[in-house]
Amino acid sequence: MILNELLTNSIRHAFVGRRLGHITITLFQQQNHMRLSYENDGVGIANPQNFIDGDSLGMKLIRLLSKQLGGTFEFRQAEGFSLSIEFDHNA
Repeated sequence: MILNELLTNSIRHAFVGRRLGHITITLFQQQNHMRLSYENDGVGIANPQNFIDGDSLGMKLIRLLSKQLGGTFEFRQAEGFSLSIEFDHNA
């Protein structure tokens, strides 16, 4: 569900006015944790703090699902959009 939300947002907002865009998804294990990383090379977020703390249904869903996994997420301001979620691999 997290990936579905991120992909949907990228398709709707990140590549406006472009025919092509790149999305990179990685999932790997670090000791007892899994790390899901999602990046796109789209237009980025104008106000990242509003996005993270905002009341959009998508961000609420990402926060809730991350919490259910016992995970934390990290947003990095970079070219495009980058979000990582780390959670216990037994979740």
